[in-house]
Amino acid sequence: MTQPVYVGTSVCDDFFAILTDRNIAWCVSESAGRYPYAEAITADFLYLRLHGRENLYALSYTDDELMELSRKIRVGGKETFVYFDNDMRVLPRTTHLPLSKC
Repeated sequence: MTQPVYVGTSVCDDFFAILTDRNIAWCVSESAGRYPYAEAITADFLYLRLHGRENLYALSYTDDELMELSRKIRVGGKETFVYFDNDMRVLPRTTHLPLSKC
């Protein structure tokens, strides 16, 4: 029998084990509380999608929040792919520049 991915609002530990066994990265995704949030390292690289912490697609990352993300990335010690998808108007944004300098 297949285990559910979510148990209540938490991701099932067995699911993370399956990802780890197959070197598949769990996508850490910030969605302003719209979906359950979980952090896990399950592959030899990290994958983050940043849609906004407080508001979806609203350019809502402060320098302090980016510093926190940078610290977590360094602690993870893996090659990291970070995608910012936080502008509903598709305006050019340099949010990623402070993160890369952290």
